[in-house]
Amino acid sequence: MKKGYIFLIVFVAGIYWLVKPPAELAALMQAQEVDTEYSGIKDVDARDGDYLDLSSLAHSGLVTVVALHTPSCPGCRSLDGNLKRFLSVRPDVAVRWVQVSDNWGPSLVRRQFGIEMNVTPHVRLYNVEQQLIAADQGKSRDGANLLHEWMNSELKQDWERQHGS
Repeated sequence: MKKGYIFLIVFVAGIYWLVKPPAELAALMQAQEVDTEYSGIKDVDARDGDYLDLSSLAHSGLVTVVALHTPSCPGCRSLDGNLKRFLSVRPDVAVRWVQVSDNWGPSLVRRQFGIEMNVTPHVRLYNVEQQLIAADQGKSRDGANLLHEWMNSELKQDWERQHGS
């Protein structure tokens, strides 16, 4: 009987853990005041090779998505379209779309941005206090995964609002 209660408690805790959104996602879901000067997509051309501190692109009071991309990257073009759709629901988000050279390499990116990047798009998310909350690093896709989860959650919530679900 005691084992049954322990199993039930562990089972319920596991379900709660799976259903409960991570703290980062819950924080991202909080809409901010729209600041039209800084929100929306802004292109940043970084093909010149000069050092750029990516955290300098984050704006106080806005969640900021910094995405490094190349023009020849199919995943980057797909993300661009998804971000535009996402911003129609969350116009209070700042997106900095950083174009890097098509012939980028890990050593060039490390020197230019001080990060490890193996694939594009490379995503970094900053909270309203300009603190990094998720980032792709090397082969890790933590930033892109959280961004996609956030966009899907916001678009689903918007769809449910529009359709009364």
